[in-house]
Amino acid sequence: MRLSLLAQIDWLGRVAVPGLMTMIFVLLGMVPLPLPFFHSLGPGLALAAVYHWSIHTPYLLRAPMAFAIGLLGDLLGAAPLGVGALVMLLAQVVVESQRRLLVGGSFLMVWWGYMVVAATAGGVSWLLVSLTAGSLMDPTATVFAYLWSLCVYPGIAALLGLAQRILPREDEE
Repeated sequence: MRLSLLAQIDWLGRVAVPGLMTMIFVLLGMVPLPLPFFHSLGPGLALAAVYHWSIHTPYLLRAPMAFAIGLLGDLLGAAPLGVGALVMLLAQVVVESQRRLLVGGSFLMVWWGYMVVAATAGGVSWLLVSLTAGSLMDPTATVFAYLWSLCVYPGIAALLGLAQRILPREDEE
């Protein structure tokens, strides 16, 4: 069955929602707010979105898109070039490989999974930044970014859950 041009445009728009929303989170995370260590939340917002989409619609946010999202954050100054891209890529691959443990689980179980992924991503990111700097960096900003991301995750998950309702199912792909 051949779709009309408008139906094709609608379908493409819905397929693009996960990647575009995640990129918007990267941009929102770069907005300076008068909150302690908020400047380092940008990757945390994007990581929460990558985590959510990797569980619920992995067919719409594949590894190359996660890499591009991390690269966008790096280019905007969130981390040295390649660090965010690698961290987002690793997070997407790990979460997608473990998604059957999280799909259909309670929100607390999914949130706990995010806590583990975010802590690991923060640690890997801190280590890579320290290696590129040639000395151990102060982990305070990483810890605060982790705590901020844990606080905002429920809101991000709720927002993405609403957006998920308009997305095509995997069998419509």
